[in-house]
Amino acid sequence: MLGEFSGEKSLAPKKLTKHTQRANGDDDVKRLKAEMAAAHPDRGGTSEGFAIARQRYLDARGSGRVRQRAGGFKNVKDIAKLANGMHADRQCRGLYVQVRRGRTNGGNSMSWLFRWKPRGQGATSSRVMGLGPCDRTGANLEGARKRAAEARELVAAGKDPIEERDKVREAGAQRLRPRPTFLQYAREYVKRREGEWKNPVHRKQWRDTLGIGGVGKSRRTYCDSLHGLRMDKIDGHAIRAVLDPIWAAKPETASRLRGRLERILDAAKAEGLREGDNPAAWKGNLDTRYSPKGKLREVKHHAALPWAKIPGFVAELRQRDGIAEACIELIVLTTTRSKEARGMRWGRSIGRPSAGPSRRRE
Repeated sequence: MLGEFSGEKSLAPKKLTKHTQRANGDDDVKRLKAEMAAAHPDRGGTSEGFAIARQRYLDARGSGRVRQRAGGFKNVKDIAKLANGMHADRQCRGLYVQVRRGRTNGGNSMSWLFRWKPRGQGATSSRVMGLGPCDRTGANLEGARKRAAEARELVAAGKDPIEERDKVREAGAQRLRPRPTFLQYAREYVKRREGEWKNPVHRKQWRDTLGIGGVGKSRRTYCDSLHGLRMDKIDGHAIRAVLDPIWAAKPETASRLRGRLERILDAAKAEGLREGDNPAAWKGNLDTRYSPKGKLREVKHHAALPWAKIPGFVAELRQRDGIAEACIELIVLTTTRSKEARGMRWGRSIGRPSAGPSRRRE
């Protein structure tokens, strides 16, 4: 009674108007949308928590369905009635059909598009990827929806569908690329790299051991079993077929050949001609099959004259008159190689290159 006479307002709850109820509902939707965004795995949430938050948000929007865009299409019949432009699939999020109708000849073209907005910071606009032509058949529509669903999974995983598609195409192109044989690639590799090998003996050894140098009896046949194989078909069995016959008998040659095979196969892999591990690698591979070259033979050095006896040896040589004695004295005094000393010609001096085609060091 006192409140009525004193002008105080009644504390009884007022009946909410439709406008107030709609406003409260929108606030709930906004709150649930914010909770869903906060529960996303990209922001530290879990997949299970995000799924629960998303379902609450969808329920608040009405019967678990997100508000659909006006227009668009749901089936093949709707597509036939679409005007020019991009139209959304009301049953597959992110899928669009682009319609282009000709004004003069009445012809038209339709194509499928997948549209998405990249996740993460810095993403300000959406991107579009083509999914192929639209021929207005049910099978074509289902195929487009399947491709769009796969693209959505890539986006959810933080990947770019266009980049992933390009990777698949590049891998397919690599598989169709013609593969050279070992003989073809070895020749190309040696030709490309021999400029950095200053020693002519080293260049010759590369060619000889790979079987791409020499003719007749002077040609080595170690790698003949590899010559006809494509680079992507060379495996551990092929490498062992080369090394097994010579590893114990010629450990130094076999070890150097293995290293050359490893380098060639590594280069082929870098060029996309091979995949997988290198079958000629030593560590963790061939070292479990072959013994190191140093353990295969006992090293036997040539007998050497003690340095204190060299003056007497040279004095004895000078008492003899002969080309062989003079050649030995030259080797002792200059420490040159015996092969170079034996191949010298009259009129040449040590350190002066020969004018002959072999360019012998003298």
